[in-house]
Amino acid sequence: NPERIISTMTTQRHLTVGEDWSQDLHSVGRTELKYSYRFVCDEHYYGEGCSVFCRPRDDAFGHFTCGERGEIICDAGWKGQYCTE
Repeated sequence: NPERIISTMTTQRHLTVGEDWSQDLHSVGRTELKYSYRFVCDEHYYGEGCSVFCRPRDDAFGHFTCGERGEIICDAGWKGQYCTE
């Protein structure tokens, strides 16, 4: 219901991936909105923009875990691009 809207806002900014919260404040007239936000990747996605995908495997398609940046880390005794050798 447009008659019940107190305020509207639009913002655009660059967000970096991370666990840290950013704080912001929107003030118009006598109203004030304080809010926090952060940008985190979904599970198995890493890197700036969450563009690196790595899901740990232990099957015929690979034997590996994923590092902090989404790099493949072969399980003990395995080698190769996807740790299948």
